[in-house]
Amino acid sequence: QASNEGVKFAILRGAYNRSKDNRFEEYYKNAKAVRLNVGVYQYSMATTVDEALAEAKFLENNVLKGKKFELPIYYDIEDNVQKNLSINQVSNIAKTWLDYLEGKGYFVGIYSSKSFLEVYLNEDVRIDYSIWVAQWATECTYQGPYGMWQFGGETNLIRTNKVAGVVCDQNYMIVDYPTLIIEKGMNGY
Repeated sequence: QASNEGVKFAILRGAYNRSKDNRFEEYYKNAKAVRLNVGVYQYSMATTVDEALAEAKFLENNVLKGKKFELPIYYDIEDNVQKNLSINQVSNIAKTWLDYLEGKGYFVGIYSSKSFLEVYLNEDVRIDYSIWVAQWATECTYQGPYGMWQFGGETNLIRTNKVAGVVCDQNYMIVDYPTLIIEKGMNGY
């Protein structure tokens, strides 16, 4: 139904920390069946680089292996447990996850709110990796480069907050990730 309403892609939750989303396989299969471009995110609870590495390995082994993704594999870092850490600690946690999966042939990026990106991540991390910024507004005012913008969710100032009758987060793709990822032979291609 989402595809019939004009949706072109879906970014599915692959895991929450080191727990696989119990509907991931179903959603992946359904999205691929209607030719939606698919990406994945992992919600992080890591507070150390070792925990971030464990999250990355979990995602690789339990979600990513044997599948193809036309959109980036995103590290969703925004939890309150990380807000007690320094900017360098949070940046190193994110970099550990990103570097591990990038080394395994995945096109990776960071998802977070505009404010979390600006306060908790070093500029070099925000520049070196693809950014998916969440800012529920009529325009994105994030100052760095970004390839995906989450413009609404429960609150949506641009259009209805529902897709296929369900309240959900909605995004604009700024960068043509499918072409980029497939040409580079990443994410299973």
